[in-house]
Amino acid sequence: MAKDTAMWVGLAEVIYQYIDQAKLTSAEFRRLWTIGVRGVEEIGMDVHMTPKTEKLMVNPNNTVNLPSDYFGFSKVGVFNADGEVATLRRNTNLTAYKIDSSDRLSKNTDDTALDTYRLQDMAYVNYFDGARYVNIFGAGSKLNAAGEFDISEDEGILYLDNEFSYDYVVLEYLSSPADDVDYKIPVQVKEAVLAYIAWRDIEMLPSGRRVTMGDKQLRRKEFYNQKRLARLRVNPVTPWDANEIIRMGQKLVAKA
Repeated sequence: MAKDTAMWVGLAEVIYQYIDQAKLTSAEFRRLWTIGVRGVEEIGMDVHMTPKTEKLMVNPNNTVNLPSDYFGFSKVGVFNADGEVATLRRNTNLTAYKIDSSDRLSKNTDDTALDTYRLQDMAYVNYFDGARYVNIFGAGSKLNAAGEFDISEDEGILYLDNEFSYDYVVLEYLSSPADDVDYKIPVQVKEAVLAYIAWRDIEMLPSGRRVTMGDKQLRRKEFYNQKRLARLRVNPVTPWDANEIIRMGQKLVAKA
């Protein structure tokens, strides 16, 4: 959950701001909330969505149930000694066969099949010199990872490789605000959410003296303009970032 700092504003507060501006009553809040949720989801896919981080327990069959508010993941891993998340490698070759069964680990393997992929890893890529693994010159490198995973979003399950040894995973994911009345959004996208609510609020109303087709088109245009501005505001280049890039790019080399 985002903290109460000046860079965050509650979605409920944004909706009440629109209610005041449009001279509506608080009775409209529930209807406008669903519109606001749609706006946050659409803007989140293109601009920004607030991630959540959860430590989830692994089931006995090496699967993890996704949270009910899961919208999409950005990171899967485990903690390391430095307080970082050591990410797992996504392996789309992992089979989803029997992912919802307790005997998954015994049903998705066949010891008679030759695992040439792992043989190649061991013999040619990750050469062990007695103390560490070293990539052989000219051979492609492989990612070092604490394990492998894949996700079945249809089933709402994250499944891990059969040798995964941890009893938890750390999941950083995008959360749907549908049932979270305290959901907060970055202040940089507030105007885009307001513009979305204003547009969708009248989109389905019949054209007449109260709402014209021109009104709908103007509000739609204003939303896309505000979304463009929000994209620029969310990821600005700060002097700190610029200086860090310059310092990291400096090299001590022989000069002609």
